[in-house]
Amino acid sequence: MGSQADVVEVSRVIEGSPTVAVIIPTRGTTSEVHGRQRVLVVEAIRSLVRQSSLARLEFVVVADRETPADALTALNGIEGIVLTVVSYDKPFNFAEKINIGSLHTDADYLLLMNDDTEVLDAGTVDRMLAYFPDETVGQVGPMLLFEDGSVQSAGHLLNPAPFDLYRGYPPYLRGGNDILHVAREVSSVIAAFSLVRTNLFRQVGGLSIQFPRDYNDVDFALKLRAIGRKTVFTPHVRCLHFESKTRVAVPESDAVNLLGRRWRHVIENDPYGNPWLQRHEFVWKAAVPSGSALNDAFGCEAQWDGGEWAALNEREDRHLHRTMYFPKWMRLRR
Repeated sequence: MGSQADVVEVSRVIEGSPTVAVIIPTRGTTSEVHGRQRVLVVEAIRSLVRQSSLARLEFVVVADRETPADALTALNGIEGIVLTVVSYDKPFNFAEKINIGSLHTDADYLLLMNDDTEVLDAGTVDRMLAYFPDETVGQVGPMLLFEDGSVQSAGHLLNPAPFDLYRGYPPYLRGGNDILHVAREVSSVIAAFSLVRTNLFRQVGGLSIQFPRDYNDVDFALKLRAIGRKTVFTPHVRCLHFESKTRVAVPESDAVNLLGRRWRHVIENDPYGNPWLQRHEFVWKAAVPSGSALNDAFGCEAQWDGGEWAALNEREDRHLHRTMYFPKWMRLRR
């Protein structure tokens, strides 16, 4: 095992001038961060502006109806950005807000961003874009840190249940084979800050609104994997995530049940986990094969009205993916 000094960052040349739409759901919360009060969404945008080239960026903020007027005023007062504010007047659903925001842009890429994040590294967007010349890459996520600087997530491992790698550990920890210091494929990343190709986002139907809070990111990454696209974690981009600053996380048993019905056969055979470790801890409420529930992972969400969602979620090759749910390594095992 090498030392951290042996780790290098490889950046591919970004061809052309790809555009990025930053999609940010918010309710305009003001909270104390770093010892002072701040409108979270405003400071999140400012942190990204400081660390990125504005030539590539536009911002789409999906704001709850109860968003305070002074927060909206502060948003519109940010200089030098292209900003669209979309009103949202339904009960909280992170996935739906992201999907709605995605319909208000023609950008090449979507950067999904929580309003309770802060970008730390220069060139953040370009460094994430640098992975996409590899056509097999569908999504890229950074290292997320808590406010105290400890790791929130270095990517997800799925078995025996989805969890964040190295959660609570210091980011300077080497980990096995310098795992905290090298870019690598992972099962999933937190959607609090992740970059995805717009065409792939639409191809798989966006985030499933059946996961309003929990597991929409895991479900999304597995849909990308089902069409042959990878999720990449990079430690070379870091963001603070002030988790629970905007709303208190409430575990959802329905989300666990649905994720198990859709993806249990994948989760219990996570290719990024060690096959010799425990793989079959019973955590899923649905004690049935999950393949029968996968159609709704790609299907049209009935809760949506109008033709926009139908266009977003149109899948000419939907039936093709029924043959892709069990990858080659799994079929051999069976």
